[in-house]
Amino acid sequence: MKTLPNSSKPIIVMFWSIPSCSMLKVYKEKCMKLNQAISQSKPIKVVTNQDETIQFNCIGVQSGQFFGIENIKGKMSKINLNINAIKMITIL
Repeated sequence: MKTLPNSSKPIIVMFWSIPSCSMLKVYKEKCMKLNQAISQSKPIKVVTNQDETIQFNCIGVQSGQFFGIENIKGKMSKINLNINAIKMITIL
């Protein structure tokens, strides 16, 4: 019975690690932008992966989860933000 050589394992690990490192960099950049908006108390505009644009009056963090306060028909509503569903963040 023949055995497969182990030379394919390092290649698999390399191809797996490169995309995950770039995803971590993007996640960190988004978190830094949201933290900057929190510290400056500025409104932000968020573009989601579905190309939906949402404008928030302010941003906050509760239990490690980011949320935005949006004014809908004169009422303030709290909306949880999923970092992975955000394409772009603009501080206004």
